[in-house]
Amino acid sequence: MQAIGANIYNNLTPSVIVIAMVVISALLVTVILARISVLDKRAIWAVLAIFVVYLGGFLYVTLLSREPAGRSTIVLSPLAGYKQSMRFNPGFLDFLRLIWHKRFAESINTIEITSAARFEEILLNILLFVPFGFLLPTMAKCFRKLIVTGLLGFAVSILIETVQFFTGLGIFDADDLLNNTIGALAGYILFFFCIKYFVRERKVKVRQDNAAPVRENDHWDDVVMPEHVDRKYHQRYIKP
Repeated sequence: MQAIGANIYNNLTPSVIVIAMVVISALLVTVILARISVLDKRAIWAVLAIFVVYLGGFLYVTLLSREPAGRSTIVLSPLAGYKQSMRFNPGFLDFLRLIWHKRFAESINTIEITSAARFEEILLNILLFVPFGFLLPTMAKCFRKLIVTGLLGFAVSILIETVQFFTGLGIFDADDLLNNTIGALAGYILFFFCIKYFVRERKVKVRQDNAAPVRENDHWDDVVMPEHVDRKYHQRYIKP
């Protein structure tokens, strides 16, 4: 058993590293396309194409690549996977104390891997839903609320787990629901920061330089700070 901080690569299999790199690459391409869409609206359709490709890979990993098992199983024990895959040394309260004092490196070193296979499964279930939480708010404004993206991630996870159970392609695991939802929320948080630091900066510069006409209901107008927008052109700032 080794602390995660001591040697992270020894605890991660090549498959986890490869999938993580694929996810990061997909998110970087999406951010680039989002920046381009500030001036060229057709770039949003490219984001939709990435989402379609992601859905294809998602269905392949969760359903199409699996062989039916002999019987279906339900695992409803909360946090069973976490208890099997890791432990906190000296204890969980010490881990929280270090987090509270912002000693993040030390807090990571309190975690010990007890089952590399189970730990890998947790990471893969989280990574699988990160693009889901990132791409949805990129494509449409209606998904730009944390609760909406989180609930959709949870609903899709329930759907997949249910199909796996009834078809024998997997087990219905409560931990998978948790990990998938965490992945969707992590994707949304990444979206927020990427838009804030990359796309919004581009949008503000375009508005200030008058490089493009101001449109009503612009795709990114809800992520541009009001002080950078000419309010008279936007209905939400017009007094009745």
